[in-house]
Amino acid sequence: MKILICSDGTSSAQTAIDLVALLAGPVTAETTLLGIAERSEDEQPLCEALQTQAQSLRQRGVSPDIVVRFGEPILQIVQQTSKSKYDLVVIGARWTGAVGQYWRSKRTY
Repeated sequence: MKILICSDGTSSAQTAIDLVALLAGPVTAETTLLGIAERSEDEQPLCEALQTQAQSLRQRGVSPDIVVRFGEPILQIVQQTSKSKYDLVVIGARWTGAVGQYWRSKRTY
């Protein structure tokens, strides 16, 4: 099994890390941790955060490869998944607002 974790390096992405740790560890999945720097000044903090997240995975028996790309996140994710096929892609990022097309569920009580 191959799993791709897309992380923006923030603590909000830790939920994705935790989810993948639960799945990847028991099945010894080949795991890649992908970070995307949109600006050059984001590169160093992103790399440091990805190293910390990778250590969190290693402590749970998952040995991720770390890949850092530059540019627009969605395009870079598509390029990564086109280059290598994954069975599961998990995206962890902070909420920045609703843009583009999305679905929202309305609850009535």
